[in-house]
Amino acid sequence: FLQPFTASERTIWEAVHDAASAAPDKILLSYEGRRYTAAQLIEAVERTARSLRMIGVSRDSVISIALPNIPQLVFVFYAANSLGAVVNMIHPLAPAQTIIESLADTDSGWLFVVDALWARYGDKISAAPRLRRVIACSIVSELPLFKRLALCLMRSPLVVQTEAHEKVLTWRDFFANSAVSGNAEAKLPWQASELGSGAYGRRRGRVGREHSGTERRAVVGDDSTLRPADCDAVYLHSGGTTGHPRLIRLSARNLNTLAEQGLSMLGFNASKDAAMIGVLPMFHGFGLCMQMHAALTLGFELILVPKFSPDSIAKLVKQRRRQELVIAGVPTLFEGLMRSELLANLNLKHLKALFCGGDSLPEDLRQRFNAFVKERGCTTELREGYGLTETVTVCTLNPAGAVRPATVGRPLAGIKVRCCVEGKTEFLPTGEAGEICVSGPTVMLGYLNNPDADAEALWHDENGRRWVRTGDRGYITEEGYVVFQQRFKRILKVSGVPVFPIEIEEKLRDRPGVDTACAVGRPHPYRMQVVHAFIVPELSASADASDASKSPDTSGSAGASGTGNAADSTAPNWREETFAGVTLHTSGEFAPLQAELTAWAEENLITYARPRGYTFCRELPLTLIGKVATHKLESWLVAKLESEAETADSTDSATDSSNSGAGD
Repeated sequence: FLQPFTASERTIWEAVHDAASAAPDKILLSYEGRRYTAAQLIEAVERTARSLRMIGVSRDSVISIALPNIPQLVFVFYAANSLGAVVNMIHPLAPAQTIIESLADTDSGWLFVVDALWARYGDKISAAPRLRRVIACSIVSELPLFKRLALCLMRSPLVVQTEAHEKVLTWRDFFANSAVSGNAEAKLPWQASELGSGAYGRRRGRVGREHSGTERRAVVGDDSTLRPADCDAVYLHSGGTTGHPRLIRLSARNLNTLAEQGLSMLGFNASKDAAMIGVLPMFHGFGLCMQMHAALTLGFELILVPKFSPDSIAKLVKQRRRQELVIAGVPTLFEGLMRSELLANLNLKHLKALFCGGDSLPEDLRQRFNAFVKERGCTTELREGYGLTETVTVCTLNPAGAVRPATVGRPLAGIKVRCCVEGKTEFLPTGEAGEICVSGPTVMLGYLNNPDADAEALWHDENGRRWVRTGDRGYITEEGYVVFQQRFKRILKVSGVPVFPIEIEEKLRDRPGVDTACAVGRPHPYRMQVVHAFIVPELSASADASDASKSPDTSGSAGASGTGNAADSTAPNWREETFAGVTLHTSGEFAPLQAELTAWAEENLITYARPRGYTFCRELPLTLIGKVATHKLESWLVAKLESEAETADSTDSATDSSNSGAGD
């Protein structure tokens, strides 16, 4: 990666505005068939910024966005940045309590949320003490007219009528505020008198800047202050599941300097019609920076995908076969694409760059996918990278034409990666494994209101260079490639989304009927991992279960609800199961408790954090120092699943043989 990082002093919006102004008639954004030119994107962001001002947003305000990949997210994100506001990104499917806690943690007074979610959780969310305004956004309102009409005529559940509320505006009413302000509205902080008089305010040149202390002021046209490039611009969540993750503070410089690396990462000379398929969620640094911001900064068309499915991506790949396409995704996406019948006989030569991150890429999947696209005319290969939200996202990547299997690539220009003794600042020699540490201009400003976490994660070497600990173990090869081995911390990756088991366990322990709990990763053929919960129930739960289920226990799989026979006793019927050298005493008599936990998880955990299986145990195995031996539970679960699969295969074979004999 030869292109160096530059210490850009632009705001996040200025980086996109400069690219859009250079080609105002180029398509920069598309959504379900509706396309926006660069000039129309500028106009939409300007109108959104004026509307934000009308509801009280100004410099240093914090607004929260809990939206899927729809145009309103793009407009609001850049409009808020143009005003000097900070944007807090929230998972669009987050439960109400998670949203409320995030609003409180960030002191956020404005929330942009999908109207359907507001209809479901509005009463709870509106009680958030600092909340001033909610903008209910429809995923239908920005569709092409014919699609909107069709959905209305079909009475689609996607068409939601937002009930009147003192804190709520619909997107349509919010956006109309900009028209009310009209030409009397003062210029926005990043605008200048040299803006053209055309319909979309075309920009003719860079606006001069002067520095005064920590503030930057526009030299011409406006005396509003702008946030410096090294101040808070975005808050991202570090992978939490129930509302108390660490909040990562990122600056405009963090995002812009990484987005500027886009061209050097591509590995091909992109044409003016190149497009990025925007399937990654924007609440994550991977989707926000390397998908949305990098694409728009480079002048690529960003194709928004509001909800992922393999066929939806395959359909776009087929429709856009006259364009050069770039796809960045998690392993789940590429596994799914190979299963889509839409790509079975399609020429894929227009796929020019394929990036995988967010979770470890299995070597088998990499080889199968490369063979799949090569057979269909694609000349590129799937390239794995590595990153963390504390560095916005990617910090290493396998270069085009120089992929090294079983590695996550080489550091990007301006980034340094070293391995240290875990928890210390002592650098290790090349090839020796330790904790991966990263330094460079994309390293976060810190964690929000958490100095202890800052002290734990950030440190300076003897030369004053600032480093962040990743919590990951690995080593660096003689060629400079980084090899990721494992995580020191307990973090699961479900469809590429980080999930903290500890948070799930804390919530489960608070549930009636649960004495203690342990959450582990369960292998999944498509999501790579899902959550599996081991539960030690309270005795009262077994009494309730025995009343509800009196038939013999026939459950044969870990986590199956099953039914049990407690005879006339409240004591559960425990059975001994040994797998991978680990013995657990399990019971299938807790179906009512499992049903309660499943229903609770639907309301209180994001979809990635919800347990997809339960095992009820008399006790959990412990280490010598008294901690739960999670590795033993993981080994037990994997071995149990493998044993069940072998038994099922044997049963199928026996059935086939029996049927064959009967037919002779």
